[in-house]
Amino acid sequence: MKKLLVGLGLAVLVSAALWLPSAAGPEAPITASVTVQNVSVTVSPASVNYGTLSFETTKRSDALTTPVTFTATNNGNVNEDLKVRGSDATFSGGSWTIQAAAPTCPAQINLFRHSAIGKTGLADDPEFFMTTVNSGTNLASALAAAGAKDFNANIYMPCSGSGGLGLTASSSITVVALASP
Repeated sequence: MKKLLVGLGLAVLVSAALWLPSAAGPEAPITASVTVQNVSVTVSPASVNYGTLSFETTKRSDALTTPVTFTATNNGNVNEDLKVRGSDATFSGGSWTIQAAAPTCPAQINLFRHSAIGKTGLADDPEFFMTTVNSGTNLASALAAAGAKDFNANIYMPCSGSGGLGLTASSSITVVALASP
């Protein structure tokens, strides 16, 4: 009986060995590589000077004596969504607060608006107003690597009676690149 059990055991082991896949060698390497996602944007030119404006007036960057149209370029290696935000304007001794809604003049002073207007060919995209957080509106969606988006800016001066009379106020426009989903 022992011989029969040993014989059956060996038969099972030999059968199992025949069914198992055989390796060509003791190792089988696989090469793995990865490219790190690069989200990057540049904007040119880096500034705009709207000149001297009166309170309660508006000026668009491409309507200046020397017109300014900005170009945002995707320098990354993935498609990007571009969003825009602004900042409060500061001047010696004071500031204006940026907001999306138009101030009610003359009651609301030291409030101003700044907007971005994308360009698609010769046509304007809808205007959207900046706040200090990334806009909910994309300047560009799924902009391909090395792709570019042109846009203009528009400043809406604060109400008469606001601070800064005769002074130069400075504000920033920031283009933020996010990887497209």
